[in-house]
Amino acid sequence: MFKRGASGSRGDVLTGQQFQRTDGTGLVFEVVEAVASFGPPHLRVRRIDDPTDTRVFARSALMNRQQFRAVGSQGLSARGGFGQLRLSPT
Repeated sequence: MFKRGASGSRGDVLTGQQFQRTDGTGLVFEVVEAVASFGPPHLRVRRIDDPTDTRVFARSALMNRQQFRAVGSQGLSARGGFGQLRLSPT
């Protein structure tokens, strides 16, 4: 289960944080929420230029600098998300 925390550590991903594809498309995605999965942590994101386009990426993919780079808002979204997304045992 994912939980939102208040304190940060290196590698935490925040709701509202933005990542840009490095594949030449320039697409920017904003982290909306963590999604429950039976495996590695996954995050639901939405495209900044088309909020109806939502996708789910593995956290490891967003952190892979060959696929994405962190840009823009580096914290809480003004549209609603609060806190850091953390994985906690159930």
